[in-house]
Amino acid sequence: MIVLNPSTKVLLFDIEGTTSSISFVHDVLFPFARARALEFLTKNWRNPDVLEIGKRIMGEALGLGFSISEESVPPTPVLAFEAVCHLMDRDAKVTGLKQLQGLIWKVGFESGEIRSHVYPDFPGAVRRFREMGQRLFIYSSGSIQTQKLYFSHTSDGNLLSNFEGHFDTTIGAKVESASYLAIAASIGIPPTQICFFSDAVKEIDAARNAGMETVWVVRPGNALSKKPDGHAIGGFGEIL
Repeated sequence: MIVLNPSTKVLLFDIEGTTSSISFVHDVLFPFARARALEFLTKNWRNPDVLEIGKRIMGEALGLGFSISEESVPPTPVLAFEAVCHLMDRDAKVTGLKQLQGLIWKVGFESGEIRSHVYPDFPGAVRRFREMGQRLFIYSSGSIQTQKLYFSHTSDGNLLSNFEGHFDTTIGAKVESASYLAIAASIGIPPTQICFFSDAVKEIDAARNAGMETVWVVRPGNALSKKPDGHAIGGFGEIL
């Protein structure tokens, strides 16, 4: 059991491997998006927002070794789909890809084809934290749109109203301390009044270097690495 610092006013949560299973993301969400990406891009290519996302994905893929015969060729749904596959094969955490995945998952969530996974200890803990007066936020590499969809359609019902706000990679990479300073500034409180929960050691280190309290969440089946400084828990029921 651990007791949070009395000065903590905000709890900031990672999703994958922390509130929710890594295997769900990799075994359900990623394949769902990949299987439907070409159809989605083709059907919506005339939509200016989708076209812009397609162009962004092409640029992100080119920056990670993707090649086409002529870079001047206008982007097409097929080329954008090939770029999507290139990025997904490399598990790239880039904004354009995350935006497209979010749009495709939106269709799946709203149709009821998919329900997002949360660990059994999380929903009750979220409600308890709010009763304690904590402000709750999410910081994930998945787009803000996807985060909202995810917590609106969980296996435990709609949890979205518990969270005051969301952050994604548009504020910065999760392994950079500057990102956590920017989050604190956006919320309007010192980083020392924020506690960040994650399963990723590099993220924990970055948040701690920014001045945040940190809690390393160790879930069954997740890859373990050298324990970072600070608290460690196996589930949110261990927090008083």
